[in-house]
Amino acid sequence: MAKVLSTLFSRLRTGLTRPAATPSALRISKVWEQRRQFSAAKELFCALLEATSSDAVCDADIAQLGRLLRGGFGSEYAAMGGHIDEHIRFWRTLVERTHSAAARGFLADTLLSAGKTREAISEFTAAFASAPELVVEFGDELRAQAETLG
Repeated sequence: MAKVLSTLFSRLRTGLTRPAATPSALRISKVWEQRRQFSAAKELFCALLEATSSDAVCDADIAQLGRLLRGGFGSEYAAMGGHIDEHIRFWRTLVERTHSAAARGFLADTLLSAGKTREAISEFTAAFASAPELVVEFGDELRAQAETLG
C-alpha cells in the first residue's frame, strides 16, 4: 500500500507542471476548433483519431481529449448528446493504439454512462492497476456502482 501511495503522490507532483504543447495536442486543438464543420459525430471522432495517429500520444494529449469530449458533465455529456456509441468506439480505439491507462479510464467512464457497468468496472480495474492516480479522476463514479454490483 505504501508503494502505491508513494507512486500516486509522485505522479501527482509531476502532473502539476504543464508540459509544452505536443504536435498531437496542436492537431487535436485544430480539429476541435473546426468541430462544427463536421456533419456527423463519427466524422469528428475520425478526425480526432487522425490527429493523434502520426506520433506518440502522451498523457497530456489523452487528458486534453478527455477534457474536450467529457465536458463539464463527465461522460454523461456523451450520453446526453446521443453519440455514446461513437465515444465508446473512439476511446476503445485509442486504448488499443496507445495502451494508455488514462484512455482506458475514459473508456470505462463512457461505458459506465452507457449502462455497461460490468465492462466499465473491468476497464477501471485495469486502468487503476496501471496508474493508481486515476482514482482521483474517476473514483467518485465508482462507489455507487461497486456497491450495486456487490
